[in-house]
Amino acid sequence: MDLSLSAHQQDVVTSVRSILTRTPPTAGPQAQLDREAFAALGAAGFLDLAEQGGTGVDATLVIEEAAAAGLCAPVGAKALVGPALADTGLPPVLGLLAAPRRQLVRFGAEADAFLVVDGDRAVVVPRAEADVEPAQVRWGYPAARVSVDGGQRLGPGSGPALLRAWRTALAAEGGGLMRAAVAKAARYVTEREQFGRPIGGYQSVQHRLARGWVVAQGSIWLARRAAWFADDDAAAAAAACYACEGMREVFRSVHQVVGAMGVTDEFGLTRLTGKLVHLHTELGGASANARALAASRWPGGQVSAGPVHEASPAGVVGAA
Repeated sequence: MDLSLSAHQQDVVTSVRSILTRTPPTAGPQAQLDREAFAALGAAGFLDLAEQGGTGVDATLVIEEAAAAGLCAPVGAKALVGPALADTGLPPVLGLLAAPRRQLVRFGAEADAFLVVDGDRAVVVPRAEADVEPAQVRWGYPAARVSVDGGQRLGPGSGPALLRAWRTALAAEGGGLMRAAVAKAARYVTEREQFGRPIGGYQSVQHRLARGWVVAQGSIWLARRAAWFADDDAAAAAAACYACEGMREVFRSVHQVVGAMGVTDEFGLTRLTGKLVHLHTELGGASANARALAASRWPGGQVSAGPVHEASPAGVVGAA
């Protein structure tokens, strides 16, 4: 089996990297939407690949590269989740809700519309029909508490389709963030010396970063697989579960080997790891996605996916 990227996919990766190099994300620790870089991706057509005949795997490549560049924008919602529900007509900035009730939503205050899971159906809710309360977020992503009412109810099965695409996008974004965080930490330990040798020369440091790289690549490839088998509930749940669990491990590892330097704004690691803190709680985190995986594997058994409960990311003031 040849898992190499095609020439077309390699061009997608190269082009996205080039755009984000020319239009880098905003600097600083404050969580805010990177509108300029996000708009540049949209203008180049990389947020609407589905309309141009692209696949879900192509979309995951865009999500990975945007995350690895530290871009703070709802790339996954626009490039992968939206096209899973509607071909056209969705605005650029989308918020995702697992239920109509009050939830913490990434980019909730900036969203032009919300995609909501309501049982077996998804609902498209304009901003005007949503109750949005901005949250104080210390790092990661801008967020708001959102409740919705009304909106356009889509066809039967659209709710599970939204969840599958959301889980796939989550894994792709987490994989890109972890890949970049491990690479940044690896460069630092190669240059930083202690006791007359680079700290990256110690096996304990090498093992942590090697394990982190494996987890990042595993999340990336599980996301790509889930995007290819877009109707497979188990594939999407497995990707999200693995990525959410891996994000916790990678966060600990990269900050452990980098030390105090990692928490400084100047170093820039927290621009990646701050997002991991928030993202690994989405859709209930690893445990909720594991239950969804079990329910999809053994639908006739006693395991139930249950409602998707919101976990509370660190760094959010007043998180429930």
